[in-house]
Amino acid sequence: GTPGRLVTTIYYLNPGWREGDGGCLRLFRPGPAGETAVEVAPRGDRLVLFASWIPHEVMATRCDRYALSGWLYGPPGASPLLAP
Repeated sequence: GTPGRLVTTIYYLNPGWREGDGGCLRLFRPGPAGETAVEVAPRGDRLVLFASWIPHEVMATRCDRYALSGWLYGPPGASPLLAP
């Protein structure tokens, strides 16, 4: 990730989103049995915040998908409190 990023924010602007539209955010987390994934649907008026060091990806879409993304930064050299 980009140095100094602590928190990633995504606000979804898709009021008519349906499950078949795709474009989910997939967050990966380590566990005792290996890595697992959690998917977050890009439903309209949904705000998602997560630690920026968490590996993630956006799944393929089948229609237009709109979102506002932003990041909260710490001072130079700052590390997240829960870094892996």
